[in-house]
Amino acid sequence: MSKRKTYEIFLSTEDRIDVDLEFRKATGAAPRLARFAITYSARIRGRWREVVRYDNFHGAVHRQRYWRTGEPERVPTMERLPLAALLDACRRDLRENWKRYRGLMEEREESP
Repeated sequence: MSKRKTYEIFLSTEDRIDVDLEFRKATGAAPRLARFAITYSARIRGRWREVVRYDNFHGAVHRQRYWRTGEPERVPTMERLPLAALLDACRRDLRENWKRYRGLMEEREESP
């Protein structure tokens, strides 16, 4: 049995972190985090755009940087972390670097 929890963390009126957590529960056991996706999204030119996403929904931890190609790239340094520490590292990266990531995405949007 699984249960999902989603929520948003607003960094500004134009920037947010979307969190999607999936918990699995075995009979008689406490729910355990199984899969996650943490995405920094920005409203650019009036439209919400995904800018950076971390997730393990496809088996391995990976990051997608949409100002580049959007292709998943493995993050080997994070793969060994316990899940709680991994979530903290992803949230911390997005909170600390969202302005830079937004600038990179805006540059891409301006390019022909």
